[in-house]
Amino acid sequence: MELPVGRIYRDMKYIILETIQEAKSYISRIEQHLKPSIKTGEVYTKPVIILNPEHVDHEKFIVKILTDTDYSCVELFDVEELKEFDNTWFQTPSGEEPSPQ
Repeated sequence: MELPVGRIYRDMKYIILETIQEAKSYISRIEQHLKPSIKTGEVYTKPVIILNPEHVDHEKFIVKILTDTDYSCVELFDVEELKEFDNTWFQTPSGEEPSPQ
């Protein structure tokens, strides 16, 4: 079961990473930090790939970072790494969603 990171929160941030392995490593680091709060069988989040072929970060991975709940872990990261949500990760400038490859 995924924690409430799947929901949209007012103060959610994101980190963009080059590889799935790097994204999984960040998530593991978060889960170790939150270990007392995470129940057995729960995961903090799952990596999300940037699908828009026109985006500069196409095929990189996003890790969601909660900043306003009991699962906040923003203190683990350099503030320069944290990004705001960008709807162009999943949509082309014309507003169309790119087809998965």
